[in-house]
Amino acid sequence: MSWTWEYDPSEENVVGGAPPAFVAAVEKRADELVRAQQKPSTSTGPLTRT
Repeated sequence: MSWTWEYDPSEENVVGGAPPAFVAAVEKRADELVRAQQKPSTSTGPLTRT
């Protein structure tokens, strides 16, 4: 089974004239999220309120 996106926008279409500093900040945050997801979990269970 395989699938593809029906809509594959170009980078220019997605960025849409946003300021370069904004684009850089979003890309930096996205990279941080990817790195955080790749780290092994140190969770010991469900979150609880104290």
